[in-house]
Amino acid sequence: MNKKQEEMLEIRDEQGKATGIIKPRSKVHEDGDLHGCSHVWVVRMIPVESEDQKERFKIQVLVQRRSFKKDSYPGLLDISAAGHLDPGETYENGAYRELEEELGVKKEDIAGNRLRYLFMFRNHYITEFYNKPFNDNEIDAVYLAEVDQPESFFQIQKEEIEEVIWMDADKVLEEKRKNNPEYCVPLWEFEQLYPHLQAHVRFANEGIEWTWKEHLSRAYKNWKPKK
Repeated sequence: MNKKQEEMLEIRDEQGKATGIIKPRSKVHEDGDLHGCSHVWVVRMIPVESEDQKERFKIQVLVQRRSFKKDSYPGLLDISAAGHLDPGETYENGAYRELEEELGVKKEDIAGNRLRYLFMFRNHYITEFYNKPFNDNEIDAVYLAEVDQPESFFQIQKEEIEEVIWMDADKVLEEKRKNNPEYCVPLWEFEQLYPHLQAHVRFANEGIEWTWKEHLSRAYKNWKPKK
């Protein structure tokens, strides 16, 4: 049996632009090289009963339990789908690819047939897994995908994921704020995501079409990656 070929990553500059320098994943995480990653939060709207009829929906997020064989955070609850960018790949294309590879979700399965770009962030931490240093240094793009399907719909990538679970967004935020060790989603990322989820619910409850362009232009007009 041939040994599985190691993933290759392209190094990025401080603005998130590709440099053309390509290295093996293990070396990138050993040396702390800056690289790109796409995060996709899969959501769905659930009808709720309300006496005043003002709140007709609540929002759930799909979390995945990472494979117990992963080289980082094995067996913990994580973002719906996420992954490093392939050399030459855009953030958006990487997001669509990860959705299909990890969850079997195609573009036509997403409400509106498109992802919704939310924000970018810089993520750098140093830890240890399996007695080896792990220096993760990323610039990540975050997207939202509404997929109104049960858990059984998703065709999970067995090498990456143990299971997927629909959870109320409020519950995920509560567990993260209690420092529940079962979750590896960064609290600060979910807190930055949460206002977007609230806006999504508000639009649904008020019957308003998406207004993300205006919303995001105000919220992230002057965004720059933090060192």
